[in-house]
Formats: sequence, C-alpha cells, structure tokens
Amino acid sequence: MKADALLERVLLDRSYCHDPRKKYTIILVVNIGSTFIGGRDDILALRRALRSIGSDTSYILADGALDLGFSSELVQLGPAEMLLGKRGAPVVQAVTLSHHKVFGIMVSGQVVCHLRDTTKRTLATMASSGDPRAVFETWLVQQLYPAEDLARIHIYCLGNAQLLRGLLHDAGVDVRFNEESPITVFERVPSWLMYEFHLAPEGDWVHFIMMPHITSKAVHRFVQSIICSVHELGLEGSGVVTGIASDVKDIKVGDRVAFGEAGSLRSKVVIPRKRCNKIPDEYSMVDGAGILVVYSTALFSLIRVASLREGQSVLIHSACGGVGLAAIQICRQIGAVIYAAVGSEEKAEYLVKHWGIPRNHIFSSRNPSFLPGIKDQTAGRGADVVLNSLSGDLIRASWMCVAELE
Repeated sequence: MKADALLERVLLDRSYCHDPRKKYTIILVVNIGSTFIGGRDDILALRRALRSIGSDTSYILADGALDLGFSSELVQLGPAEMLLGKRGAPVVQAVTLSHHKVFGIMVSGQVVCHLRDTTKRTLATMASSGDPRAVFETWLVQQLYPAEDLARIHIYCLGNAQLLRGLLHDAGVDVRFNEESPITVFERVPSWLMYEFHLAPEGDWVHFIMMPHITSKAVHRFVQSIICSVHELGLEGSGVVTGIASDVKDIKVGDRVAFGEAGSLRSKVVIPRKRCNKIPDEYSMVDGAGILVVYSTALFSLIRVASLREGQSVLIHSACGGVGLAAIQICRQIGAVIYAAVGSEEKAEYLVKHWGIPRNHIFSSRNPSFLPGIKDQTAGRGADVVLNSLSGDLIRASWMCVAELE
C-alpha cells in the first residue's frame, strides 16, 4: 500500500461523510509478512501521511506477522494513539500468526490483539477465534528470552536459511524469500518430504521455516532428499482415501481414487485435491492406476499440441501400448482417421478385432515400411499428425510421413 493512494482514498471517503456529528474512523489492514519480497507495508509512513491531512488510524491489524517469536522489532501492540513503541517499532492493535511462527508452536490464523482495559504486557485473542495456549506461549517466549538472545537465535536461523537457499539454488530449485526472514518458499515437493520435514504447504508452494532446532546438517539432508526425490519411482497410482482436509467436500474417506504424484510407489501419500479423481465403479484399482499418465500424454499431444480436428488423419506409433490405445480412443471421439503402427502381427490382429481399425491402416513399426504404407493409403499425401515413440532412423521416416500444411 502506498501513502499517496491511501490519502486519495481517505479524502474521497471523507467527502461523502455529510453528517459532521458522526466520527470518521480509519481501520487499516497492513501486511508485514516476511515470506515474499515486497510484501511489507511501511506503517509509519502511512500513519504520518494520514496525520498530515488531519486524520489517523483508529485500529491497525498487521497481517502476516510471520516472525513474531523472533522479530519483535516489526510491530508492537499498543493503543491506537501511540505511533511508536518503546523499541521504536510501529504500534498496532492486532497481529496475525501463521504456521510454526513462534518457536515451533502450531498456529494458524491466530489473531493476537491489544486490549485497552488490561495491562500493557497482556496479549489477548479475538473472541472465539484463537487458541489461548498459543497466546500464552507466545507471551512466555517473549518473557523468557532476553532481546539479545532472540537476536542471536535469529542470526543463527538466518544463517541456516541462507545455506538452504544457496543449496536449493545450486540444485536448480526456484526459491523466494526476504533477506531478513528465516522463511524460504519454493515449489511443492513430494508429499513424503513434506510429512517427514513438517513443511507447511500453501497451494503449489511450500514454506520451509528455519527454526532454532534445525541444524546445518539437517539442511544438507533436506536438500539431498529433494535432489533424490527427482528420481523417485512412480508418477501415478490408485488407492483408498483414509483422510481428507476440512475444505475437501467432493471426496470422502473410503472413496477409491486415481492420482498423479511423483514418488507414488509407496504405501501412503498425501496429495492436493486437484491431483486425484474418483475411480468410476466400472473400473478396477488397476485400471485407475494406469490411466492418468497415458491419457494425459495422449490428450496433451493430440489436443494441446496438434490441435487435432475431425476428418484429419493420425499415424499412431506403438498403437497397442498405453499411450497408443488412449490416443485411439481420443481420435475416435474426435472423428479423426486412424493409422497405426505396431510391433507384431498379433498386435495388428488385436487392433482389427477389438478396435475395428482396417487391416490396411495398420503397419509395422519395426522398420520404415510404414512410410510407403501410409503414403499409399493417403494417395501420397501422408498423415496430418504423427504421434511418435520411435527413435533413430525411424524418427526420420516418421517425419516424412507428415503431410504438407494446406
């Protein structure tokens, strides 16, 4: 939030206040989150700008006080008329906490606020919204640790955070962070890594919050685990749901689902809702486990890349494989003309018997004979699209099968 934009809004709002007997108040929600670069409002600049036009805030909620246990210099709770606290920090009337922000305490959406009718050292929570234990432990941490100890711990955590960022960068992992924050954000890792290292997921990103108990050795181990996870076995699977998040409404415990997730070759996975789908009753668990990758590949290739349309022709290599059979079904739905290449006469007979593909539309993929074969069947034109899985000289033959653009 910029001061000039705030002033413009306030002046406009005040112009609509026709009743001078009613008090004009400003409730300001500011962001002091330390996760993302540029995500921190200058509270002092905003308040000083308001005072320059004869206004001020009546209440400030500081959202995203991610390092309350560490960074007491960010804000200080106090009455609305105060501008600065004893430590020179901007005064606000409420702050929010998020996950693992107070020395390992699990807090989510916690609101800590200042109450006028209590002593200055009291922390309170909004009615029915908070966990009193978390508030007490927040206060306790601030009483037990002198400011110089908190500063030393903060420096230690920042050092390990910088180590983590450097190692992740060297491993080719995109990271986001603020220099003064112990929090590092990067793309979501496999579910077993999040579970093992107690990471906090947020959409497609995950937070690694550097705590005092995390050593440099643990940081190295974590990064090595990420590197190894690239080579994890399994990209898809099926299973029975044993637990769901509170915001998942269309899947329930006991449902059979198919899912896509790196490292899925294991007995238990935790995955986002968008990566799993219910398995229809007419399909087995085995069917469910083998559908996602082959159909995703075929759909992406034929629809997204090739923009296949009704009446166009397609040459499908390895047509009896998983991707090949998925491609045949997609082509039939679209109304495309199907040509197929397979590795044996047995597979050719299978396509004729079970999929109704004419025998003269099926060629061998063991040698380049499919090139003259499809040229003959298309009067020398070739196929509009070739879904290739061959290598070496057979790739060149496949290129020559592609029809000229019209």
